[in-house]
Amino acid sequence: MKVIYILVDENGVLQSFGYTRSMDSEIELEVEETHPLLSKEFTPRVFLYQDGQIVKSDVLELERAKSGKNSKLKKACEESILAGFSSANGHFYRTNRDDQTNMIGQKDILNSDESISTVQWKTEDAGYIAHTREEWLKVYNEAFMHKQKQLFKYDSLKSQVLSATTQEELDSINW
Repeated sequence: MKVIYILVDENGVLQSFGYTRSMDSEIELEVEETHPLLSKEFTPRVFLYQDGQIVKSDVLELERAKSGKNSKLKKACEESILAGFSSANGHFYRTNRDDQTNMIGQKDILNSDESISTVQWKTEDAGYIAHTREEWLKVYNEAFMHKQKQLFKYDSLKSQVLSATTQEELDSINW
């Protein structure tokens, strides 16, 4: 049996196709004008060409939706990490990539020089403020926990996506 999959957009334009088995000859597709593939109300779907028929593939469609959901969750996780956090000290701290690198550098300096008792660090709500060594290390730990929490949440949601067996289940998984 020769099987291919076909992905078309809402305008009936071929977006991609692939083979689930190697093909030894070209396949010509012919559909009637009333076929759902050509409908103006058509929602992007994945179809199989199987035994001379174009049929919808719920399995391939769900796998495609899972991939899209994982991409959205990954982006949401990244945005959540980079958005920063409110510290127990009442200040808001950025955690973009440079901030994360700078925090690691500052912690390394504190680890190598125990005589440092004060750290100037920028907050989003009050600009640069002086932190005692202990205060700054608490902020560092909060930043680390902020990032770790987002990563653990992402991992948990990815597992839910992997386990989803219906589109409804998948739709219910959100950041």
